[in-house]
Amino acid sequence: MTALSGEKHLTVAYRRWLISPNDIVFDVWRLAPDGSMADMDRQLFKAAEALKGRPFDHVVLAYHGVGRFMIDGAHFGVIGDSWSYQNPIFIVRTLPENVSDMTGKPAFETWTGGLLGVVSQQMEDHNKLHEQWYLRAEAGLTP
Repeated sequence: MTALSGEKHLTVAYRRWLISPNDIVFDVWRLAPDGSMADMDRQLFKAAEALKGRPFDHVVLAYHGVGRFMIDGAHFGVIGDSWSYQNPIFIVRTLPENVSDMTGKPAFETWTGGLLGVVSQQMEDHNKLHEQWYLRAEAGLTP
């Protein structure tokens, strides 16, 4: 179990069920009052970079130990490999289409069409991802 330090939010990364070598959990435990979704994205992407080269089946996005979403391990690896050179906005806006619910079904759509419309929908999905992952629960609302 590793707490990711030096960041605004307290997140912990650990093996699923504490023993699974193929799945890791990125678990949000505390949010900074002045933190943002961008801060959380950065923590997730830095974790991907720190773990690059290690194969995982899934990365579970959790809040207080409860899994909300999963990222395919291969895509998590792509994030880790590309974090140092890729435009962070590209990683942010394409993240939701690579996230599934806890049953493995896609949680968000893959958008096609004109650039402005696609980017707008992707960013809306990004906001929904954060709301459903931890923001609503942190506010005492149903996720």
